[in-house]
Amino acid sequence: MPVSAQRCFLVAILATLCPACPAGVPFVPPAPDACSNSADGSLINLEIGDGTDASAPFHPFVQGDSPSFITGGQGLRMFAIRLRLQGSQPPTCVRQTTAIYDEAGLNYGQITTPLKTYADAPGARTTRPLWLAFGIPDQFRLHVQAGTLQRDIHLCQPCPLPSQSTAGNDTAP
Repeated sequence: MPVSAQRCFLVAILATLCPACPAGVPFVPPAPDACSNSADGSLINLEIGDGTDASAPFHPFVQGDSPSFITGGQGLRMFAIRLRLQGSQPPTCVRQTTAIYDEAGLNYGQITTPLKTYADAPGARTTRPLWLAFGIPDQFRLHVQAGTLQRDIHLCQPCPLPSQSTAGNDTAP
């Protein structure tokens, strides 16, 4: 067997044994952590954060952040978010809609799925990662409505230089 054929054979075997390896099976995002008994609860704040590592402490996005993108099996970029709800009684299951818009306002996709929430800090509950696998433009607006609150934040990949970005806190419409 020629050396190149041996390498291909070895790569095929390794891909089968090690799906997380670069030559392995592409990442497939898990289904949303859905629930069916959604409620609005008593909310005063909604934050959108990075959901790449569900075991990490919640880290909210700020305007101009660059999410950690992963390329899926069909070649689309995707990233994960987590939501943190704060209030006197945040719900254990929250109705939510998450959408991505380009700078001109074109909707690239949305997910409307009630999500389970889990105790975080006192008066706060956080969702597990929600993977967004749309054809995502380089600069976009992420819009989330959860319960009675909504939040918009501008994210990008790659982001402009800091002097060109619109730094600041996210805004609620």
